[in-house]
Amino acid sequence: LHILQDGVDNVWVLAEDSLCLFDVSTGSFKHHDIAATAGFVLEDRCIFVAGDRIYGYDYKSGKLSEVLSFSSQGDYKVSEIFSWSDGSLLLTDMDKGALVYNPDGDSVSKCPFVPAGCDAVFADSRGRLWYSETGQGLRCLDQTGRVVGEYTTSNSAIPSDVILKIGEFQGRIVALTDEGLCTLMSDHTGEMSIESQKAGDVFSFPTTSVSSMFCD
Repeated sequence: LHILQDGVDNVWVLAEDSLCLFDVSTGSFKHHDIAATAGFVLEDRCIFVAGDRIYGYDYKSGKLSEVLSFSSQGDYKVSEIFSWSDGSLLLTDMDKGALVYNPDGDSVSKCPFVPAGCDAVFADSRGRLWYSETGQGLRCLDQTGRVVGEYTTSNSAIPSDVILKIGEFQGRIVALTDEGLCTLMSDHTGEMSIESQKAGDVFSFPTTSVSSMFCD
């Protein structure tokens, strides 16, 4: 499902039925019986979410252990983790919404700003929340939950209201839609750069075959 490298250069593979740590010295994997669906790298440890439990791998001890359970929050299946505000992390479930995890206090609470039934959710480097409900374009909230931007086909150049993925590249928000790739060049003017498939041009953006993206 996912591959990530932690702060001490370990490589983790989040497989369907186990969490695997690659041992560089032996070229083999150490399997943990944890079906993790998301992971995130912190300064002193790496965390993983499996079902309603959070696990932490401590760099100093080299041990993986359960940190807490958030079963009281409901049946969430976390698919992505983002850094949000004041050191907190946003744990997202596209069907249910999002949870806020405080690694320092080891507490989890519901995020009131992300609705259930989203196609894409993202927290940018400025602590703003971006999300898209099915077929409703792109919406941006500040850390207080105030709407600071809305982009749809009726009020902007965005090529579609169906958003598949949201990311950030060089400080600019990038949205992958089912009709092309959209880069928000300016929050103030709403200027956008669009990459879409052009008839007869085999080198143009392959709109119909792209379902995800990664911003490095």
